[in-house]
Amino acid sequence: MTISTCIRNSLLCAAFGFMTVQAYAADEWHFVVANKTDSRIVNLQVSEDKSEWGDFDVGSGIGPGKTATMIWDHST
Repeated sequence: MTISTCIRNSLLCAAFGFMTVQAYAADEWHFVVANKTDSRIVNLQVSEDKSEWGDFDVGSGIGPGKTATMIWDHST
């Protein structure tokens, strides 16, 4: 296998990998939470249908005056 063939194959693999990552990222839903209170937000509940609610992991919380982007997980 020549060097040019090896480079071409590597570039093709990288291009396909990049497209796969882009397709996966497009499937993610996200939303932004802006904490406009004087207290830390430590718990969020989310719902797709406003009927069934689930807890959303906010980690160590969202401090007063801060914003955070939350990535929707299918298990929520």
